[in-house]
Amino acid sequence: MLTTPAAGWLGSPNFGLRDVLPELPFKSQVRSETVRRINENLRALGIGWAELKVIEIDPTSDIYEPAYLLTLACKDKGEEIQQIKL
Repeated sequence: MLTTPAAGWLGSPNFGLRDVLPELPFKSQVRSETVRRINENLRALGIGWAELKVIEIDPTSDIYEPAYLLTLACKDKGEEIQQIKL
């Protein structure tokens, strides 16, 4: 989902998010919209046991190759943070 370009998967117009990731530090609306789109995709794929709460840039990552921290709420497991590098 995060590495697919916009409109890169015909099965879902919300799937490709790679093109919006560089805007995360600059536009707060992009963060909330990205979280919404990821959660819509999870539900469309039948994944009801996980929900994305927050996506942010890992402050310890390289500015030219940022990593992203995704806070996931998993049913019966609580929240966990996953680092994603593109």
